[in-house]
Amino acid sequence: MSSKKLLNPSKDDKPLWLHVEVLDAPIGGGGNRKWRCRYCNKIVTGSYSKVRAHLLKISNMGVEACKGISDDVYRQIEAEHKRAEEKVAKEAMNVRQRNQCMAYQGGSDLVQPKKRKGALELAFNVADRDEIDKDCAMMFYTGGISFNFARNPFFRNYSLKLANSNVAGYTPPTYNRLRTTLLSQQKQHVQRLVQPVKDSWKKKGASICSDGWCDRQQKPLINIMVASAAGPMFLKSVDASQVKVKDAEYIAALFMEIVEEIGPEHVVQIVTDNASNYKAAGALIETKYPRIFWTPCVVHSNVIIFVTGLLLNFVLTSFLEIWIWSLEFVHWQ
Repeated sequence: MSSKKLLNPSKDDKPLWLHVEVLDAPIGGGGNRKWRCRYCNKIVTGSYSKVRAHLLKISNMGVEACKGISDDVYRQIEAEHKRAEEKVAKEAMNVRQRNQCMAYQGGSDLVQPKKRKGALELAFNVADRDEIDKDCAMMFYTGGISFNFARNPFFRNYSLKLANSNVAGYTPPTYNRLRTTLLSQQKQHVQRLVQPVKDSWKKKGASICSDGWCDRQQKPLINIMVASAAGPMFLKSVDASQVKVKDAEYIAALFMEIVEEIGPEHVVQIVTDNASNYKAAGALIETKYPRIFWTPCVVHSNVIIFVTGLLLNFVLTSFLEIWIWSLEFVHWQ
């Protein structure tokens, strides 16, 4: 009887050990144990994770699922495991809350005095929700994250999935996974979304459009868009802050590179503003690609016409007023 007690591990947080018979265990208590399933008599050497995988029929864990367990017993084991997981999570939450209270200032309003919980608070887990909100707030404060990020629909969707998910033991993606695997997968996803738009360029042609902007540091940027029958698509943004002179040759070389990337046979026209360097670049492009036309931006042209009209109206009005004043002056003389 005493030897059997030595072989049986703790059942408080790992109740599934009760459903197997431990045949051999390390003296120190750690490492893998040799155990026999009480339902199918299968002998396995492994840790508690293999006991869980065997009894709950979890695949890809290096152990075969139990074939002698009934549906009723399976549901009982699943409930025991779930209660143990909830108990462990609650204890971890309590430890984290105590550590946070010790870290806060004595006069911090985040440490609220204990008060009796009402039925409504208990029903909606108000205290637990408040603690989770504080953890989220600390993430924003310590990470220097803009408060506008709380309105991000992907952040809201991520939080809702966590709240409604049954994935036990989930942890957020690591630093390296975010910058490598997940980023590569998201890039491939975006490429699949825009591929139908790119395919339309070969059928009905495309127009390359550009516009110059300055970012918050007043660095000049040249945004390149491609418009087609399938809709407009942002292609790239060129940082022109290191270029001292954005002359016609530089702009023409930039657009020629984009034309070659899309395919000269698919480009119909290049639309830019009416600045002299863009106009000269358009002439260079038309010389190299006779089938591609340079088109001035209609909006930019309208602005020039509007400003010119205002200036002409001001000049004519001023001239008319001076002429009338001159006539009146001669008349009074």
